[in-house]
Amino acid sequence: YEAKGGRIAWETKTPPQFGNGLVTSGALYAPVENAIVRIDAESGKELATISIEGSEEPPGSLFSDGTRLYSMSPGEVRAFELK
Repeated sequence: YEAKGGRIAWETKTPPQFGNGLVTSGALYAPVENAIVRIDAESGKELATISIEGSEEPPGSLFSDGTRLYSMSPGEVRAFELK
């Protein structure tokens, strides 16, 4: 929602999420089934999908140190380079 008037600025559909997403300057990251979806913070448009293949665990909650994106699920921890 926008701070003024409670009006929705944008809305986008994603597959069911597994864990907490992450907000960075300019983008949001949503952990979905076997991928992480990068969404433009200004427009809500999907920018990219990071596929996670070879794992039986969904991505889980996301964290970042500004250089890497970390995914923590009950059975795995993964690190991805941010570009």
